[in-house]
Amino acid sequence: MEENFEDIFEKLNGELGLETLQLIDDLSDEDADNLVGFAPAMMRCLDEVLKRGEDISHAMVALAELVEDNPELFLEGLHETLPLMFKIAMADDLGQVIKQSTLSFLLDLIHYCPFMFGMEEGYVKAGGNYRRRLLHELAHLLTEVSEEQWQKRYAALDLLAQIPLYHYEVE
Repeated sequence: MEENFEDIFEKLNGELGLETLQLIDDLSDEDADNLVGFAPAMMRCLDEVLKRGEDISHAMVALAELVEDNPELFLEGLHETLPLMFKIAMADDLGQVIKQSTLSFLLDLIHYCPFMFGMEEGYVKAGGNYRRRLLHELAHLLTEVSEEQWQKRYAALDLLAQIPLYHYEVE
């Protein structure tokens, strides 16, 4: 029996476990549209599962697919989503599938709305350097991914990240 939105809502607000994250994979398009505003709950759930040391491979693949089709779901709560995704992407003890899914998640957000990182209120107050740091860290993470297709696909991102760094070094 397929879970409906109300069941998912109840579980997101209740027990935070891997089972909750696995529901994301079974969402219909209509249910996904109803999840606007639930990104913070999904990120808290993912963080709890990660802290317990459970395997998040399936959850990260599902989240990467969800953001590919519905990136607007993650605009609210971006201040919680981005740090957690970077923490996951930079963790040395997580597998390649998790890293690639996390990078895909982050890159799909950038592709959907490249200026949104500069607009996030908390980051603007922090000096406006967040977007540059984000691009630099993503470029660095992409060099660590072993698959050549990823490195080729996002070569432009690597170049974009280097331009501001070079500019500020020269001044």
